[in-house]
Amino acid sequence: MAWRRLESLRTRLLWLVGLTLAPVLALHVVSAVEKQRSARAAVDQCLHSIADLAAGNARSLLENYANILRGVTWLAVIKSGDPEEASRLLTNALAAFPSFQDMVLTRPDGTVTAASGLPHGTTRALGDRLWLRQAL
Repeated sequence: MAWRRLESLRTRLLWLVGLTLAPVLALHVVSAVEKQRSARAAVDQCLHSIADLAAGNARSLLENYANILRGVTWLAVIKSGDPEEASRLLTNALAAFPSFQDMVLTRPDGTVTAASGLPHGTTRALGDRLWLRQAL
């Protein structure tokens, strides 16, 4: 009885169409997966490019800031060691370079001798800060 249903023309045509479309559907799925993989690779490459650009920009900013700080250290007021004059100069420099949050002049032991935001007569010790030890 089951064979009789398979012998009809309608059933044979249905099987023929189904078997003909199966490879097309398989190729479509493989193509979609490959397009998705390619899109992911393109996004990954773009993200790496953006990260490299951001790192280069950060590196350039840090080099510029280092040059500014080197220039400030060569000024006679800073070399003289006068805390009040040095604090005044650092405050003026901070106004000229608004990207800096604070400018501080310290001794190698971490004692602050002058700062742009330091009230008169106040001393701070920064010797316990990791960033200062790394910088020195």
